[in-house]
Amino acid sequence: MQTTDTSNLFQSDAQHAKASYRAAKQLLHAESGDPITLASKPLRVVVRQKGNREADAWCAESGFVVRRVGLETGKTKQIFRGHFGPVTSIDFFSVPAPPPSSPLAARPAREIMVTGSWDKSIRVWDVQTKSHLSTTLAHTDFVKALVVIPSLEIVVTGSSDKDLRIWDLSHLSSSIDLSSLTPDTTPEPLIETVPQEGGEDEDDDGKARATTGSVALVSVDSLGALKTWELSRDAKGELQGVLRSEIRPHEIGIYDLVLGDGEIWTASADNSILMSTFDASSPSTAPVPTLRIPHPAGVKSLLPLALLMPSLNSPHLLTGSTDEALRIFDLSSLDSTPPSSSTTAPWIGLPATGVLPGLVREIEGHAHDVMELGVFTKQVDGKREAWIDVQRTVLVPVEDGEKEKESLLTEEEERELEELMRED
Repeated sequence: MQTTDTSNLFQSDAQHAKASYRAAKQLLHAESGDPITLASKPLRVVVRQKGNREADAWCAESGFVVRRVGLETGKTKQIFRGHFGPVTSIDFFSVPAPPPSSPLAARPAREIMVTGSWDKSIRVWDVQTKSHLSTTLAHTDFVKALVVIPSLEIVVTGSSDKDLRIWDLSHLSSSIDLSSLTPDTTPEPLIETVPQEGGEDEDDDGKARATTGSVALVSVDSLGALKTWELSRDAKGELQGVLRSEIRPHEIGIYDLVLGDGEIWTASADNSILMSTFDASSPSTAPVPTLRIPHPAGVKSLLPLALLMPSLNSPHLLTGSTDEALRIFDLSSLDSTPPSSSTTAPWIGLPATGVLPGLVREIEGHAHDVMELGVFTKQVDGKREAWIDVQRTVLVPVEDGEKEKESLLTEEEERELEELMRED
């Protein structure tokens, strides 16, 4: 048998069968969940909402762009172009207005976006004007994750080169360049932060007050390890960073990480979700695993509603998996007592079978891995209601003139991208 379709070369029968299954499933669920279709694969999605305004999804895409999409209208509001590879990560930072004595005193306060890409760079953008402010070659391999720490005015980036690197944002009110501080080394693809508890309370938005002086940074990697770091600035403003603890709570790669209220939630390719308790005031005390939720497939994303939207007063956890299913668990029905090593068998990562503990509902609606979960509110019959947004093949109609350049990757590169995303 011969074929002229080069995209089908070097694929096994199993790969052909899976592709056919997914194509059929995508047709079946074409209208499920108010879908919005993107021009290329979303690799990271950040849902942002200010007050009662329409929530926006900021999508880092494999098509080398960042796209801002209205989640109620489904319309593209902004497209940021400039990277030379798939965009993997996004975060935001509010730059205060320069002091009156500054030569740039006339410049107003502004919001910037920092993005990371497979092109090994991080770029800084002005959100309001969509202006590209700076480009920094940040790593020797793909940038896989980044997080802005406003209280320290830094951005931390993580890469396939196994480095965590720290970049200064403190001078953005008087300059547009990023400068390197001190790199630390650890294998990682995901990073998150939590302010350390101190003598002062936290701000309403969860950021540490300046008087606490330090932040706990959590990083996870493709080997299943979780590390906690303590970052701070000394009296001279110099950054200090110390590795405080390291555990290996999962058998293989960790795909998602959520922090808050003394808890660390991780989703892994070892077919499980794990909740660990964590004392942010003592980063040297390693997190303690207290609750593991087995799944029938690798877990790519998680959304603990009690942490991310406390106003809902909901005990539910949402998860997205490589079997393309969205699952809802009732945490109030599960025992979160720390397991005893003498009575609990070690987790070996086998897919769960039978009835899953705490499972309330399983939803079929995607034809690919469920990579991201987000929550927002919108007006329904005069009331504000919470909506869950699941991102993978979702988000926005292709604009006029964009279809011919909807992806800068060949079909072979798209498959390689899919494989690399699964391995991380």
